[in-house]
Amino acid sequence: MSHVTKIALKITDLDALEAALKHMGGLELRRGQQTYKWYGRNMGDYPLPEGVTVADLGKCDHAIAMTKKLALNYEAGLVKQKDGSYTLLFDFYDTRLMDALGGQDARGLKSQYAAAVATKTFYQQGYQVSRRVTTDGRIILEASN
Repeated sequence: MSHVTKIALKITDLDALEAALKHMGGLELRRGQQTYKWYGRNMGDYPLPEGVTVADLGKCDHAIAMTKKLALNYEAGLVKQKDGSYTLLFDFYDTRLMDALGGQDARGLKSQYAAAVATKTFYQQGYQVSRRVTTDGRIILEASN
């Protein structure tokens, strides 16, 4: 089956994305990889994301892969948009990839990416940053100069 979805996340900084993936563990950014692993053909059993055609499926500019080898080793594709940002596409049929991305709508990735962008911005402004994660999964950044 094919169940490709688009995640509402505007990625503008690949270095921050790479840092976020390292904090999550088990995922890696593969820069320049132009395809992502998915079911491999559209079965027509699930609507395509807005702006995505059948011909677009499986194609990307960069990919996110799981570092652990699993029976269904699906990947996420980063697809460049007209404004230069990237959007994330992946086949969620194998729920292990969705779980690795942080659950429903990739919430974990969104949080880690936001923290990585903020940390990078603070460093560029000359601040020292400490980071901790609460027991409920919230990321706390403390910046000081």
